[in-house]
Amino acid sequence: MEKRQPLKINTELTAQNSSGGTMRFVIGRTVGFGGSCIVYDGYYVNNAGVKSTVRIKECFPYKLHLRRSEAGVLIAENGESERFEAYKMRMRKSFETAHFLHETSGLTNYTAHVFDMYEANGTVYIISSYTEGNVLSNVVFASLKDAVRAVISIAKRIEQIHKQGYLYLDIKPENILIDKELPELIWLFDFDALIPIGEKEEIAEYKLACSTDFAPMEQKIGDIKHIGRHTDIYSIGAILFYLLFGRAPGAADCGFEAEYDYSKLKWQTTYQQKLYKALTAFFHHTLQAYYKARYSEMAKVLNGLYEIEKYAQIPPLICSEYVSNHEPVTGREDVCQKLCHWYESSEKLIFITGMGGIGKSTVVRKFINDYSERFDDVLFLQFRDSICGTINDDMQLCIRGCEKDKEESDGEYFSRKTKALCELTAKTQTLLVIDNFDGMIDEAFSKLLKIQWKMIVITRTDMSFSGFHVQKIEGLYKKEDLHRLFENNMGRKLEDDEAGKFDRMSEMVENHTLVLVLIARQIAKSFLTMDEALELIQKNGFSEMAPEKVAYMQDGVLKYEKVSAIIRAVCDVSVLSEEKKKYLKFFSLFDQVEIDIKQAGRLLKLETFDAVNELKASGWIEMNGRNVRMHPLIQETMRQLEWTDEYRRIALETMNLLAEEIMTGGEENDVKEGDASDYKKLRQLLFAAKTVLKNCSGDDFINCEKNCRELMFAVVVNSPKDEEELIIQTAGKLLKKNTDMDAYRVIDIYDYLIYVLCQREHFEKAKKYLDRAGQFAFSCERHYVRGKYYDMLLDYDEALLDGLYAGQDETAETLIDEMLAVADLSIAHMHRSEHRDAKRLLAKYYLDKAALLIRSRPDHVYEIQELILNAQKVIEIYHLDTPALRAMSCMICAWYYTLCEENAAEVISCLDEASQINKRQNMSDLDKIDDFYIPAANMMCELECNKRADELLSQALRLCDAHEEEMPYMRKKADLLRYKKEIKDYEETV
Repeated sequence: MEKRQPLKINTELTAQNSSGGTMRFVIGRTVGFGGSCIVYDGYYVNNAGVKSTVRIKECFPYKLHLRRSEAGVLIAENGESERFEAYKMRMRKSFETAHFLHETSGLTNYTAHVFDMYEANGTVYIISSYTEGNVLSNVVFASLKDAVRAVISIAKRIEQIHKQGYLYLDIKPENILIDKELPELIWLFDFDALIPIGEKEEIAEYKLACSTDFAPMEQKIGDIKHIGRHTDIYSIGAILFYLLFGRAPGAADCGFEAEYDYSKLKWQTTYQQKLYKALTAFFHHTLQAYYKARYSEMAKVLNGLYEIEKYAQIPPLICSEYVSNHEPVTGREDVCQKLCHWYESSEKLIFITGMGGIGKSTVVRKFINDYSERFDDVLFLQFRDSICGTINDDMQLCIRGCEKDKEESDGEYFSRKTKALCELTAKTQTLLVIDNFDGMIDEAFSKLLKIQWKMIVITRTDMSFSGFHVQKIEGLYKKEDLHRLFENNMGRKLEDDEAGKFDRMSEMVENHTLVLVLIARQIAKSFLTMDEALELIQKNGFSEMAPEKVAYMQDGVLKYEKVSAIIRAVCDVSVLSEEKKKYLKFFSLFDQVEIDIKQAGRLLKLETFDAVNELKASGWIEMNGRNVRMHPLIQETMRQLEWTDEYRRIALETMNLLAEEIMTGGEENDVKEGDASDYKKLRQLLFAAKTVLKNCSGDDFINCEKNCRELMFAVVVNSPKDEEELIIQTAGKLLKKNTDMDAYRVIDIYDYLIYVLCQREHFEKAKKYLDRAGQFAFSCERHYVRGKYYDMLLDYDEALLDGLYAGQDETAETLIDEMLAVADLSIAHMHRSEHRDAKRLLAKYYLDKAALLIRSRPDHVYEIQELILNAQKVIEIYHLDTPALRAMSCMICAWYYTLCEENAAEVISCLDEASQINKRQNMSDLDKIDDFYIPAANMMCELECNKRADELLSQALRLCDAHEEEMPYMRKKADLLRYKKEIKDYEETV
């Protein structure tokens, strides 16, 4: 009778952690009583405010006289304080050992994850992960084979513990947790009895724990000198005996003379005689009273168990892999229905295709489980190099009484085995599934089609050419399914403000189910917010979000690994040739950007496209006409592949090509009227360049090469100003290593960087760069460089002026005088420059000064007219009639007729012309707002056409709404709303 009093349900357990913080856990139901502890279910509330379920083990030895106070404190009576302290010390050591074993390869998935240890209520508590399942004593196995599989798994785990230098010494049903779906999936969760394997003198200090029913004699009597691996081996035999007969073995069951009444097995089924023989031999070599008569190592135990499993087959006479549907399946009901329709049709074969990790095997397993009543037999096989090798593998496709003879060839055994399959499946509803098929539809494949069964073949290869029915599995597309999948794996509901962030994540990985599952579980395991997760994915990729391991089910096997390792396993590039890996590394540089296959062929120096076509057929790349693209999952895999000299060469040549195309496109956009396709192409090139730079950023060699800097420069000077963060970061990197850049490029970078910083109102930072640009300009003897510097200074002062052109105060007047003087200097230097772009900038600088005078000195009519005329002369002489200059000229004239010679009709005419030019000009929405809508609205206010001004601002706001999550547009929207309010306030006062 249990005398120990557990903590009451809902008791709050409060403890201090090593940092001095307070941890609070809530006690749930009592799971069970061990010799030295009580185990509870419990939970704590994490930083997201969500309950996280845990297991809580309390040190409360059965043998001691302990009393629990009203406050829950354990008090040792009868002078047993020292013994209680010894038990607590043992539990502390077991915590350290359990943590070590959990992190050991081969044990991570099969040992409870202990989080931490705390002291409270006068005792020790160990907190571990909550694992859903039942202790072995509460499990009812469906078959003998299932029970044997569970014992095999236990033996494997004990073997791993032995290899780490420990004896477990407490193998009993209460210490083993079994998964509800997979009997071979077990967890060990009590490590209080562990002792190291060593010399007798080294382990003499340890005191043995003992579970009488499952411990051998040497352990029961505390004979530490004769404790060894054979001690745990006895317990493995006792566990199998217990599962088969429903009781622990007694003295009569131990020894070579022991006989067993197999009619009393739990499963009353007719088995082969070989099974009973194998069971007797196993018990005779494990349940021996004398330790030297037992198996000496766990490998021999496993061989005995495998022999038993081999003969534990039950009718039907054919058997293969256990088909489970362990993972919940979301949003695949339509595919299962299509499989059902196929099964009911006359078609014999269907190929299930799709990329790795998309859920092909999971869907088929769900179909098998959902429609299990339709099948007499299901044979679920993993492809083994060839169809012949797959069918001949007796470990996964066993036919009772059919084994390969030593003299028999593979082809002969295949023919004999398929003949037996024909006979056994006749007049049955048998389904054959071949998973991970990567072979050919050859003669052996054709022989399978002659057997009276239905075939599902799961493959990554494109089988659309095969002539058979094909069902492609793709990412989920319904939002409710995607949200449900994510929530199920994250362990909580998405908040209203998180849905948009999840949608962005989902879009980034193209709704790939496995990737979304891994992201959700990583968020839960690493205690990330959605904002943190999204930022980490954007910065590091989803495979490097966080270091914590996550659990996942792949091809029916539960694993516990880091996401990066899971991705490598799903997309195993080791099976590919070096040539194909090189091509994939190249395609991975572009993220989800498409690249023309001909262009790729030139860079890769391809003689034929055969290897590329093979990569497409096997699902590594996708083709959209002539464009190649790579799925984010494959791209993440290739990102982890180390750089080689050949990979670097291709990357640098790619950078050179992109830089040339961007610079050529940028120059063309400056000298001719562009169309939407020109602008779209330039943006695509810039996006491709950004991804290449990002994906090469981890290699120091590439980052130091000139090709890399050339591409960075092309990206900076051609990016639209709404790419603020990119421009600032890339320009900053370039200016740190400008030793081999010519002066013209350096000043161009300073020019754009300072402009963008002023747009963000980062004036202090802009001033630092402006001072550095001034030092550089005056150390350089080029008029172009100095002219651009003075223009930068003018832009900076104009940003500081903040629209106070009317000279409302003395400071503004002084600043305007300085700006006019600086404008003259920029014009003078650019007039004398021989740079190819100098004349275009000269015309622009004339117009800039004219605009400044119009806004600040509108009475200087003749000087303004002369500046506009000078600009027009330069444009005509040097054939610079570009859309940008024409639009700018129209806006200057509109300002002239607004403030110098008021003429509303001319203003409207000039604005209409500027608007038409802008429609044909390649420019971002932000440029349209700054260069047209805001100044046009300002002019309308000056002319007291407030309604028209408000309409222009509303049009600009609609452009901002098209970029609602981009910071430059969010900032601009705030400005526009303020302007609209000023108009409304003015009208109300009038």
